[in-house]
Amino acid sequence: MQDQPSQVLGEGDPRVERAIILQFLRDDHEHRWSRAELEVEISNIDALDINDALARLDQNGIVQISGESVWASRAVRRLDELGLIAI
Repeated sequence: MQDQPSQVLGEGDPRVERAIILQFLRDDHEHRWSRAELEVEISNIDALDINDALARLDQNGIVQISGESVWASRAVRRLDELGLIAI
């Protein structure tokens, strides 16, 4: 199997927002994440792009932000529990 280069995602790419939400829905991590943890886990995305995506997600009520802590909204968690978010 041939190794494929990792793709770097950029500004305004909806995959940045998807990558963030997928981290929030993991079963092996607490619901709240720090911005630094997100940056480590999705290292192929620039920190500024992560912050921009978090701001957009916050504006749309998809995430909650308190200082350096971020997490999925209750609505997103409920949709995941109902199996409406396919990973």
